[in-house]
Amino acid sequence: MARVDLAHKFTKTSGCICAAFSYPTPMHLFYFDEVKFDPPTQNSFWLGGVCVPAEHVSSIEHEMNEISAEVLGSELLNKKTEFHGQEICGGRGNFKGKPLDERMDVLRKLLEIIARPEVMPVYVGIIPENIVHTSKPPDEIAFMYLVELVDTLFKQNDTLGMMFGDYDEPTIGSSVASLSRFRTGGTDWS
Repeated sequence: MARVDLAHKFTKTSGCICAAFSYPTPMHLFYFDEVKFDPPTQNSFWLGGVCVPAEHVSSIEHEMNEISAEVLGSELLNKKTEFHGQEICGGRGNFKGKPLDERMDVLRKLLEIIARPEVMPVYVGIIPENIVHTSKPPDEIAFMYLVELVDTLFKQNDTLGMMFGDYDEPTIGSSVASLSRFRTGGTDWS
């Protein structure tokens, strides 16, 4: 695989996010989040997300805002309007006290959005106990795999792309540094 040129291509061609959306080359946006390794509850470290062509972002956001307004009383994105699968299914957090049929309807609507052909899921799961040939932590290995998969997806779609995520401390700092290193010299597997 050639160098990972995600943000570099973006800055080199347009210089700012406003210009990127009107730039004639297609642009895809990839949002990711993690599921923390937390044995015995969670025995794997997961990174996953969705890749969407920029021209579909506004309509998807509008639909999700409508669901949020209907169920949670506001379209504004904050802690009180976030969708978390475990909370929806378990009736906890923002969905505490909501009837099961209402929660399952929210889940169905969200899954219908994710199931669209223009929404491309990408995920990586690492089982730390299976790591035997490296001393790298599972989150770094998962992030490297994720970058490889997303870069391949951007190339398959002949598009520029941006990755952004809700990636918590303490791993966010090392991931930003890793992405910079990957842009310059590729991943360990490229």
